[in-house]
Amino acid sequence: MKPIAPLHLLIAIALLVGSTSHGQDRSQPSSVETDCLLMILDQVDLAAERDGLLTTLHARTGEDVAAGQLLFQLGDVESKARLEVARAELDQATIKAENQWNIRAAEIELAKNTKETELLDEVGRVPYLERYRAASNKDRSAAELKIAEATRREDLYARQVAEAELSVAEIDLEQRSSVSPFAGTIVKQFRFQSEWCRQGDPVVRILRMDRLTVQAIVNLRDIAPHQIIGMKASATFQIAGEQPIVMDNLTITRCSPEVDLDGNYLVWTVTDNRKLPAANGQPQWLLRPGISGTLTIE
Repeated sequence: MKPIAPLHLLIAIALLVGSTSHGQDRSQPSSVETDCLLMILDQVDLAAERDGLLTTLHARTGEDVAAGQLLFQLGDVESKARLEVARAELDQATIKAENQWNIRAAEIELAKNTKETELLDEVGRVPYLERYRAASNKDRSAAELKIAEATRREDLYARQVAEAELSVAEIDLEQRSSVSPFAGTIVKQFRFQSEWCRQGDPVVRILRMDRLTVQAIVNLRDIAPHQIIGMKASATFQIAGEQPIVMDNLTITRCSPEVDLDGNYLVWTVTDNRKLPAANGQPQWLLRPGISGTLTIE
């Protein structure tokens, strides 16, 4: 008959086995695959920044636009005229501010009258009226010098005001032209050429297409939320007539703070997009918002 192991030894073995199994359950797989969805990264309703007539519309619904491309213009004839006036006023103010001859003339006059007063003092026996006239001329010259200096300061301030007014005129003209903030596609047109626009009225809606968001669902049992930020990933998309499209070198950049009852939570990364030649010869974006695929997180 075999000896029976002590009870405390059996309990220790059971605890060790349970601890080992529990540690294995918590280990994370080398990679996780999950469904993902392409979503919009940026979109904007480009609005008129000034009141005015929509004179030119350079792109319409469905057309692709590049970053920095001119999209529409408002009437700018009056703005251009105000800009020319502001430039002329700045030139005039600059000439006056740089003119120091009035100060120089006042300094010379003051020096002359001061010298005359000193010479009369040296002579000694000079009629009172003559001395009074010389002193008055000296005081008047000193006052005229102060007036000339004050006038110059006013001219300098006037030049600063003219510079500010020129900046305002340049901004007003610039805000009558609107450019695309990123590469994308115009998906909606709110105003048409020759329509009147008020400041803040949307003119076109642009959907960013050169970069898209990839959204996926991850479970707590696979990767913990506090560990997933910064992890590398790759996304695979299948489109009719194309080989599987694989977007490598992605990085998980955002993680939802909410977890559902099944332990699922959302994560996001961003992928670049590119254009491919189409049948009509015009390049078309390869990926589009709404396409589903598979995200592999390593």
